Amino acid sequence: MSQSNGEIISVEELPNSVKVFLQILLSYRVLTEKEATSALKKCEKEYDEEEQRDIFDVFSMANKNLALLDLEIKGTKISTPKETVTYFAIINTNDDEISKVHGSSLTINQLNILKSILDEFGSKDVSEPKGLDFELPTSNILSFKPDSMTLHQYKELIRQLCDDYWLIRQENGKSLKLGPKTYMELKSILDEKSIECPQILHF
Repeated sequence: MSQSNGEIISVEELPNSVKVFLQILLSYRVLTEKEATSALKKCEKEYDEEEQRDIFDVFSMANKNLALLDLEIKGTKISTPKETVTYFAIINTNDDEISKVHGSSLTINQLNILKSILDEFGSKDVSEPKGLDFELPTSNILSFKPDSMTLHQYKELIRQLCDDYWLIRQENGKSLKLGPKTYMELKSILDEKSIECPQILHF
């Protein structure tokens, strides 16, 4: 038994397969439901575990342990004209800036640049949010390049933000949308900027 934020949490020893699965989820930062289910099955097979666990039961089990570190597995669903994809990630539950930086792959400067980009997704009229389908032209995003970065460095940062699912580059390459990592980890910032969010899944 352990105590966190004044609450008693019952922590159970995680099976080896689940421990390895969590390491995979951390290393990839974001996994789709299909990818996560496949990774879990491979981990169970590697350890010759007969029990076939439901992915959502694993998330619930793991979250009891992760809560002690102010971490949580969350999910969200993002729809496109072609399909709806469910994404999962281990998220830092602290809202302070220092924790956000150390709990992600972003530096303070990179996080500030991302916040500037997020301003363009916000709506000045709270009663008329831009909606989840809003796309920001790539040319607009390039205008946020700070003087301290070269154009090459800035484009590399945007590529990193897309690779880590903070942003999603559209198929035509001409625009970007917010990614599942942003919705799951920066929801408090999105709320402040009146940016509409998809449903966040808790386990």
